[in-house]
Amino acid sequence: MVVAGVVVGVALVALNLPIFVDTAARRAAVHNLGKIDKPKEKRVLEGELIAHYRFDTNGNDSLGRSPTFVVTNGDQVSRGLTAFVVVTNAPFTNGVLYVNGQYDPNGHFVNYLGTAPMGELRYESFTVALDFYPLPRKRGRANFKPIETKLDTWTGGRYARWLGFDGNRDNTENILTGGYGYRWIGFNRRHGVLNLTLNNQRFVRQFAAAPVKPSRWHNLICSVDLQRKKILTFFDGQPLDAITLPADFKLEVIGSPAEAEDREFTFSNLSNGSVFFGYAAHLKILGRALTEAELASLYNESVRERPKFPQAVFDWWPVVVIVAVAGVAVLLIVWLRRGSGAGPTGLSRSTGQTDHASSAGRPI
Repeated sequence: MVVAGVVVGVALVALNLPIFVDTAARRAAVHNLGKIDKPKEKRVLEGELIAHYRFDTNGNDSLGRSPTFVVTNGDQVSRGLTAFVVVTNAPFTNGVLYVNGQYDPNGHFVNYLGTAPMGELRYESFTVALDFYPLPRKRGRANFKPIETKLDTWTGGRYARWLGFDGNRDNTENILTGGYGYRWIGFNRRHGVLNLTLNNQRFVRQFAAAPVKPSRWHNLICSVDLQRKKILTFFDGQPLDAITLPADFKLEVIGSPAEAEDREFTFSNLSNGSVFFGYAAHLKILGRALTEAELASLYNESVRERPKFPQAVFDWWPVVVIVAVAGVAVLLIVWLRRGSGAGPTGLSRSTGQTDHASSAGRPI
């Protein structure tokens, strides 16, 4: 059974790997397909988009309507600002954006890991969508138990370094935040599920049925209609419970001194030092609240656009545990059977008769 379990595990690995078949016939078919003169496919809700950050090779809005998404701080450092971590090379890899989850220098640099104000964005009615691939959360000093804090102090910080903790990557629960100053909307993965927040986390809605699993791509779409006091959210293609806001609800940023400059989206939350940690692609902002049917159409488009890198990581530890437990169980059963080959009274297991041959030569 141990061998069978190992074989099953190997078979699962084989099934999880993509198989590429590159034949001459296939290449010819693809080549000929490119020659077919087909009408250009119109994108879903193309006229409603005010920004589409693909994050494939740069932070530009592919529509050219909204400001660039800033993913480095090196230029600001060169102007005299100081940073603990200097990011000079744009962190794009394999057609996606890598966000390192480090808060510093997010709290000190204008528009770093975010956009400049988007003039076409209206707080009263908008939709935002994002493909994101969260990496496993890192435990930092902020999560230490009291005894761990003492150990880290006594060892001069070596305890944290021995365990591989990064002091600059303490809180990586954030996914996306609207506004640097007022955090008028936000999304995070606290407690391992999707949370939607408004007004600097004074309003929180936790979606218990929407687990945010690490090491796989997720799609988030949210439609906000303040006039109707409705918020619709799609997560991985599934509609979540609609949010009905109180009749007197308003975003606190509206009418504030920061109303014009806070029309931004960022991967950091400056109120709690939380930063997204993982890969991101296709951040889209639309100029009005979409209906549920339109959200479904937008999701279907996102499936076609979803990056191929990185692939979802299969969680192998349950398979390993099952195989190990099965192996131990088989060994235990074999050992027990060998140890109980003859009963305590010398009775044969097959006949039930006394085994005289084995006791014939014994002294009395």
